[in-house]
Amino acid sequence: MLIVFTVSLLLRWLLFNSPESTKNEEETFSIIKKEKQMELAERWIHLDGNISSREIRMVMMVSAGHSRILEVLRDEEKGKQWNINAKRFHVENKDALSWLSFVEYQFPFPLSNRGCYLNHQAQFAGNLTVVRFTSGESDLFTKGQKLDIINGIQGKWVIEEFDDFSRLSYHVISVPDRSLPKWVVDPIVRKNLWATMERLKTTIESI
Repeated sequence: MLIVFTVSLLLRWLLFNSPESTKNEEETFSIIKKEKQMELAERWIHLDGNISSREIRMVMMVSAGHSRILEVLRDEEKGKQWNINAKRFHVENKDALSWLSFVEYQFPFPLSNRGCYLNHQAQFAGNLTVVRFTSGESDLFTKGQKLDIINGIQGKWVIEEFDDFSRLSYHVISVPDRSLPKWVVDPIVRKNLWATMERLKTTIESI
């Protein structure tokens, strides 16, 4: 019984923690906004090679279990509902645990739009579900189009399920694009992410 319990705890630790978050746990997050059982925070960390990267964390309470949350995350039509600041959103489901998503982000003039492909992989351990995602190369939804593709993104969704609600956490780490001024990007990222997550929560709870 003790062995099973120990293995379960180890699996939960491996699923929830990434090498970056473990290595930089002394670097605390700065809370940007907190209301309606939602919290947005960020911090700057250094990845391998001493690359300065931004880590954004969004945490919210959702009245749904992990299966409904996963359904919304990997459904293209539902994704178009909650990705309210995206010009385009597509999903290709590979199997029961993995899928590829594409999103085209709209930026105000004179900035150009950016696209991003994300590979997702889900893992389960008890009441904990972790979906890790990383950016990748593809032209599945952009073949023949001139669109700057964002790379260097990694992150995870963490779903901790309780009796009648789940704690849903979103973590994303990205290397800033030097062609996009920080004073322009920061307000857009924060405002858009908050609005997107509010819509995600509404979409999940409306099913």
